[in-house]
Order: sequence, then C-alpha cells, then structure tokens
Amino acid sequence: YDEVYHLAGKLGVGYVTAEPYAALRGNALVTLRVLDWLAAGGGRKLLFASTSEVYAWTQSFHALPYPTPEDVPLAITDVAEPRASYAGAKIVGELAVGHGCRAAGLPYVVARYHNVYGPRMGNEHVVPQLLARAAAGENPLVVRSAHHVRAFCYVSDAVAATIAAMRWSGSGTFNIGNDEEPVAIGALARRLVAAAGVKARVVDEAADARDPIPRRCPDISRARARLGYRPEVRLERGLALTSEWYAAQRRELVDA
Repeated sequence: YDEVYHLAGKLGVGYVTAEPYAALRGNALVTLRVLDWLAAGGGRKLLFASTSEVYAWTQSFHALPYPTPEDVPLAITDVAEPRASYAGAKIVGELAVGHGCRAAGLPYVVARYHNVYGPRMGNEHVVPQLLARAAAGENPLVVRSAHHVRAFCYVSDAVAATIAAMRWSGSGTFNIGNDEEPVAIGALARRLVAAAGVKARVVDEAADARDPIPRRCPDISRARARLGYRPEVRLERGLALTSEWYAAQRRELVDA
C-alpha cells in the first residue's frame, strides 16, 4: 500500500475514565502492530492519528502558547489519573511512529486532531451529546465546563487536511483543526439548540476540574504553509449539517 492511514483508536472521556487499562492497551498495541506490519513491507507511508490530549497536562508545568503549535512539550502528570491513559497511549504512539518509521526508512506523518465533529461521529462526544439531550427535551440544558473554550473542525475539513498531510513529501507532525472560530462550550450549546430548532434554556455550570486546559485551540500555520490547508466550513454551517444528520437518525429510529 502506498498510503496507510492509522485512524483506529479507543477514545471518549467516559470510556477512558471507566476502562483506562483497556484504552491504554488497545491504543498502544494496535500502533505497535501496525509498525511491525509496515516494517515487514506492508506499506510505504504512514499517517498516525494523534490528538491534542498529548499536551493536555503540559500546562501543569508551564503556560502553553495560545493557539498552540506542534512543538510544545508533551506531558502527563499523575499516572494514576484514568484520563491520562489515553494521552499516554497517544504519546507512546507518536514516539513509536517516529522512531519506528525512521528505523524502517519510511516516511510518516503525525496528525494531531482538535475537536473534529460532524455526521456519523457516534454519541460519545460533546456535540452529539448536547444535541441528544436537547432533543430529549432536557430544559434547562445544564452545561459543564461552560466557560472552557475549544476550536471545532468540521469533518470534511479534517479529511482534506488528512489527505494533504499524507501526500506531503516529507515527514513530521501537523495540527489538524480550525483556529478561526474558537467557542466556549456554553455558547456552543446555545448555537446547537438554535440549529436544532429546540426551545431550551442553557444553564452554565462551573468548570470540570478534571480538564486541565480551559482554552484549547490549534496553531495551524504549519498546515497552512506546507499543505495549503484552509478550513472551509464555518461553525454555524457545520453545526446545522450535524444537527440535521442526527435528527434524521432519530426519525429513522422512531419510524423503525
């Protein structure tokens, strides 16, 4: 294979918190096995899906630039913290991919995804969870960590950046996301309620202390310069498309 996209992963805060060892073991082993297969002649170039979680705990040691570039140190703090299992596995993955591919003489790309959303993303992430709660008639809609800021990237933009990164001539790491419209989670909930056409009052709750970064936004200047990547889908449009898809899924379940 000319192009090998390693996008498989066990993720989701709820899952990782409940099953930290399974998350760590699954994410680490699958990457190591892919690398063994590549070294045996399975493919010519690898793209590894990483995450902004790899630097989530770095802020415990020093302030992170905002937006955050690719060259910040990666860290975890308390190894007994269940959520650290996912970040730790992805740090291991980045180490393994870099050293493994260099040892095998193969080019590689690490893609650090930042809050990709859209249709078919499952139900374990903030956008579909908020949509489901609003559609179920939850009113008021209580939002945890409402003042935390994230930068959401619509799936078609993430796909375009992923393919461009794979077909780039070199090896390295790229942030993949959208730095143009960072939004507080409380404000995101209000926009989702509007996109879904639901009448619900959004109530902001205090921040969740388990999340170490109150503001997270990728610096994608490297992807802009080297890949020609430009996010195309504005947040309002992306939320509308996502809301429409999940609403259609709910109607199909009712009809069934």
